[in-house]
Amino acid sequence: MVAALDPAAAEPTGAFNLGKPQRVRVTHTTRVRVAAGTTGLHLWHARPLPRTWPGLPAPLDVGAVDFAPAGAKEVPTRTEGGRAWKWELEAPAPGELTFVSTFELTSVDRELRTAGLKVSWAELATHATEVTPGLAALPEPNAKVREVVDRVRKKSDDVLDALVALSRAVVETVPYRPGVPYGSDDLTAICRGGGGHCGHRATFFLSMCRAAGIPARRVLGFALLNQPPGPGADDGNRHVWAEVSLPRLGWVEIDPGAHGSPFALGRAYVACPPDFQSRFVDTAPPGGPAAALLSDTLKAEPLR
Repeated sequence: MVAALDPAAAEPTGAFNLGKPQRVRVTHTTRVRVAAGTTGLHLWHARPLPRTWPGLPAPLDVGAVDFAPAGAKEVPTRTEGGRAWKWELEAPAPGELTFVSTFELTSVDRELRTAGLKVSWAELATHATEVTPGLAALPEPNAKVREVVDRVRKKSDDVLDALVALSRAVVETVPYRPGVPYGSDDLTAICRGGGGHCGHRATFFLSMCRAAGIPARRVLGFALLNQPPGPGADDGNRHVWAEVSLPRLGWVEIDPGAHGSPFALGRAYVACPPDFQSRFVDTAPPGGPAAALLSDTLKAEPLR
C-alpha cells in the first residue's frame, strides 16, 4: 500500500487487532472504444502494493498474475515504490477492446486498538517536524474546516480521540452522496454542497489534518466488495481513505467515512499506487482522438 508501517517503529503488536489473512483472486477488466485514426494505445492497470502490519512480517503481495491479451509489462509509476501493468498497442483497429489482468493477493482485517494509547499534541508537533518534509501538500483548509478543528482541539488533549472526532465530523458534514456535480478536490464546493463520495470525504478530512498539524496522506485503492456497476464507467469496488503518521505508531490507516471505529479497515480495502486508482488510458498521436472508457470493473473470488 502507500507505505508499510515500520514494525520497529510501531507500538507492540498487541496494539493492533488483525484478522486471519485471506487470499483472493481478483479480475480487473477494462473496456475501451478506440477511434479511427489512433496510432497507439497505452493502458495501465494499477498493481496493488505489498503491505506489512506488525505481527505479519512477510509482506502481503500479489502473485499468479495473468493478462488478456498477453504482453502487459510491469512498469514503475511516478510514485516511489509504485508499480503498474501496462499494455502498449501500435495501430489498434478501431472498435471495442477489452483488457483483463487477473492476480491473487492476500489481505487482512486490521484495526488499531486505541484503548490504553495516548498521543499528546506536544508529541505530535515534534513528530510532525520530522515526517512532514517531503510529504505531498494537504488541501488548504477554509473557514469551515478551521471551525471544526478548533472545536475538536478545545475538547481533546489526546490526538487519537481528536482523530475519532474529526472522522465523525466528516460523516456529519459530508453525507455520502456519490452523484454530486463537483470534483473531489473542490473543498469550497464540498463544504457548500454538504455531500460527496469517499474522495470528497478524504479531501475534507485531510484539510482538517493540515489545520490540526497532523501529518497525513491520501490512499487510493480497491474495495473488493463485488459491488455491481452503477452509473458511469466504474463499478463500486474502489475506495479512498487516509493514513496519518503518529509518534511511536508510524503510518496508521484511517477511514474518515467509517460509522464505526475509523481505525478499523476490512480486508477488502487494498491500496494501490496513488498515481491512479485503478487504470489509466492514453492514446497517440498527441492531440488525436482519445479512447472512450466503456467500463472498468473489479471482481474478487475468495480462495482457500
